[in-house]
Amino acid sequence: MIVPFMLVIAQLQFHYGYEGVEVGERTLLVVDLAATDSEDAAAVGAEPRPPIEIEVPPGVAVETDGVWIPSLRQVVWRLRAEEPGDHELTVSTGGEAFTKSLFVADPEGGARWVRRSPTRRRAAILDQLLYPAEPSLPRGGPVERIDVQYAAASISFFGLFDVHWLIAFLVLSIALAFALRNRFGVTL
Repeated sequence: MIVPFMLVIAQLQFHYGYEGVEVGERTLLVVDLAATDSEDAAAVGAEPRPPIEIEVPPGVAVETDGVWIPSLRQVVWRLRAEEPGDHELTVSTGGEAFTKSLFVADPEGGARWVRRSPTRRRAAILDQLLYPAEPSLPRGGPVERIDVQYAAASISFFGLFDVHWLIAFLVLSIALAFALRNRFGVTL
């Protein structure tokens, strides 16, 4: 049961595990670049910023130039949400373009439980099982991973306190299983 349960949990995490960025809020877009075969480990710290650009749709503003972190092979941009909706960001490097979704929550509260993907990763079986919200990045490409930082979401548990969605899911699942066991003729 653990394998199908983990696959269901991965899907539910994208709907209930992350808050959308709200209008006016800022978030980071982090792009991890693949190491090239010609790189010398000693020269990584002195490496210049690779040519990489970001293109954002109307409704999202880029507040900073890409900050290059050579030791991590990352480029990081700060973005500001200006309009609600599902936005598609485009990262271009090495003659290729890669997209990443960004969900901006409606201040009116509409579409609270929508699919949000914090990461898009290279094609690997485990990564695709754990992060299935977006297609995998191509193997052998210049980008290993693209992340958007979302805040963790919580669910109000009967209006008394906020808990992680997984705790609420497990508590309600167990309670309903015990409550309905006689109805379905389950015996231990």
